[in-house]
Amino acid sequence: MSTENQPANENPAGDEPTGGGKPEYTPPASQEELDRIVESRLARERSKYADYDALKKKAADHDAYLDSQKDEHQKALDQTKADTESAVAQRYLSKLVSSEVKAIASALGFNDPSDALAVIDAEKLPVKDDEPDTEAIKAAVEKLATDKPYLVKAGSARPATRPRPKQGERQESGPAKGRAAAALRQLGASRKSS
Repeated sequence: MSTENQPANENPAGDEPTGGGKPEYTPPASQEELDRIVESRLARERSKYADYDALKKKAADHDAYLDSQKDEHQKALDQTKADTESAVAQRYLSKLVSSEVKAIASALGFNDPSDALAVIDAEKLPVKDDEPDTEAIKAAVEKLATDKPYLVKAGSARPATRPRPKQGERQESGPAKGRAAAALRQLGASRKSS
């Protein structure tokens, strides 16, 4: 390897970077130097947001000015719009609570889930973040089921099955099933041979 093809180092001491770039990073020598660097950077960041309170006050003054410029008609429209949005939200929230009560009552085995809604006042049930509080609703419905057990179906629900024939009655389903199964087997066999 020859040194002729290598670029010449203009600054052999390496004190200053070549080409006008930034100096190389040197880590802080002591904790005090590091603290000074951190404090200077924090001071620069704080200075960026120094006028935040003044801007906030100007924005509030601007909003107050816009409100003062509205006429009575516009103020009435804004109030009506806010009231309507609140009423609609309350109405749908009430429907959500009602459907939650019915769903829980149905799961608990009430004869008629709407009976639970008739006894429990849905308006008084708790709401979290504009959503029904399902834990509180479930507790209220369970309390109603224990307080008024006549609203709940007696025993567990049995699956629907055909009744068994009494002794001496003719059982037609057994032989009919056998004949139907035999006919299907015969049909399948005849199709395979064709």
